[in-house]
Amino acid sequence: METGVRVTEALAAQLGDLGRERSRRTLRIVAEGDKAKTRKVPPAAAHAIDVYLADRAERSKVAVEQLSGPLFASGAGRDRGLRPHQLRHTFASLAEESGLG
Repeated sequence: METGVRVTEALAAQLGDLGRERSRRTLRIVAEGDKAKTRKVPPAAAHAIDVYLADRAERSKVAVEQLSGPLFASGAGRDRGLRPHQLRHTFASLAEESGLG
């Protein structure tokens, strides 16, 4: 079952690590032991990422395809009390609900 990624893995992800496989959004991460793995992103999370990237591109006045650098800003969500375990649990729940588990 897809259980999500560690916050450190997500924060290390670059925009170039996003991909698509069979019309589903994927994220390439470097897991423990420097092993590269590709994770399927649940549809709801993929939609949220796409909306986030569209907003980021609009603010930067470039096309989404021209964005580069880190996928997420480090520290994102900390001001709202989000914790790493909550993020992993949410990802795992969405993956299971979406039939990716």
